[in-house]
Amino acid sequence: LYIAADGPRKNIKTDEKRCSDTRKIIEEVDWNCDLKLLFFDENQGSYSAYVQGVSWLFSLEEKAIMLEDDDLPHVDFFKYCEYFLDLYEHDSRIFAISGNNFDTHSIRTKSFFSRVPSTWGWATWARTWNTLDLNYSKADLLSLDQNSKSVYTGFFEREFYNNYFVDRMLEKKSPNWDLTLIYNAIVQGQLTVVPPVNLVKNVGFGVDATHTNYEDPFSMTLPASENSFDATKIEPIFLPNFKYD
Repeated sequence: LYIAADGPRKNIKTDEKRCSDTRKIIEEVDWNCDLKLLFFDENQGSYSAYVQGVSWLFSLEEKAIMLEDDDLPHVDFFKYCEYFLDLYEHDSRIFAISGNNFDTHSIRTKSFFSRVPSTWGWATWARTWNTLDLNYSKADLLSLDQNSKSVYTGFFEREFYNNYFVDRMLEKKSPNWDLTLIYNAIVQGQLTVVPPVNLVKNVGFGVDATHTNYEDPFSMTLPASENSFDATKIEPIFLPNFKYD
């Protein structure tokens, strides 16, 4: 069990106590495991702390399941990730495994593929993480009409992603680790596995949130029971579900 925690912000008086209280929760781990900790003394920021934490993790492991502090996983999430981590461990077509399914209108019985990794509860391999392009070095090539029209599902998606990717390459925007993952998956043409039902609920929406200080726009729910689907079932064709994306 690997736990990384950012340090308190100097300009927020309550941070030091909140960080301390949060870290004390780890003392409640009462199952048999090898516990490894990475605690930052000073605040790194949500991007840098995340990148440093996951990089530390993958310097020691070949594959892993990752959860943030506000991710509430369904019990089936773990065996789902474990199954596909093993199945696609050596298949470079697969970028990651997501615990999220944001489509509340479709009834599915099989997992499927998406171009866009979602990381409120996800899993991947060192082979993916250690080869990330954190500098967006191909963003300008991706934005060319002959390339972007074959990548994106429509004008608005193309404009949203290309504007962010190019601005990030030019360092006009601060980095976001989730968009960094999306950029890498898109530019490398790799796919993410998506479960037929949502398996991780983000409970971090609200006034106290760092970023998502608004109501949950996705109405994220979890299955009411265990064994809600068969993890071995997945669409048999390696193509992204453009309608879902």
